[in-house]
Amino acid sequence: MVTTKLRNSDNCDFGDLDVSKSKHMMTYEHSSGGFVLKDIDTILPGTSTIPSQFVSTVIDQIDIDSIEFTGIDGGTFT
Repeated sequence: MVTTKLRNSDNCDFGDLDVSKSKHMMTYEHSSGGFVLKDIDTILPGTSTIPSQFVSTVIDQIDIDSIEFTGIDGGTFT
């Protein structure tokens, strides 16, 4: 049977999800076989670490008028 709720899963224990865990993201850690919370800043470092030439190339190659945004679906969490 597949677990559909995190609270019923035996491979994640995040403790109290309070303000100290704000800006954390749930990731799967293969070595432990479980889910862990990681500070989002360690996963997605600030834009200052992205080379400006890369940013310029992306901006030049994306036609913003051809992008159709229909919303974001992050799944269901209960």
